[in-house]
Amino acid sequence: MSSDMRGEPPAVTEDSDLVDIIRKTYSGRVGRRQKTSDFCVGGALSHYFLRYEDDWNKKSFPFADQLTNNLMCIIQHQGKTPEGMDIGDLYDSCEYYAEAIVNANDDGIYDDAWIHVDMFLEEFGIDGV
Repeated sequence: MSSDMRGEPPAVTEDSDLVDIIRKTYSGRVGRRQKTSDFCVGGALSHYFLRYEDDWNKKSFPFADQLTNNLMCIIQHQGKTPEGMDIGDLYDSCEYYAEAIVNANDDGIYDDAWIHVDMFLEEFGIDGV
């Protein structure tokens, strides 16, 4: 969970190779402000997976609701829904990850944001493009 959601940092997970690839691809381009950065963490994640798709919100700095929809698109195009998870649970999970990523990014805690990206990728079996 995001540190601002529970008052404690998330359990550190080992970054997947894919998270390392995405981080490296957008290295030096991720930040909190459009005047000094090209993307936020959620924008970089969305761009990495959806840049060639038509059905996504193409903002480099998406709000949590926009990122939630982008995460749903990423799962649709690249992932798989865990067994027993219905559409409401899927949306709630994407909403959680979107809020955690956006909040951590906005607080300048980029490692926290990337941990949540890694957790999202792992939960939905996303191995990359």
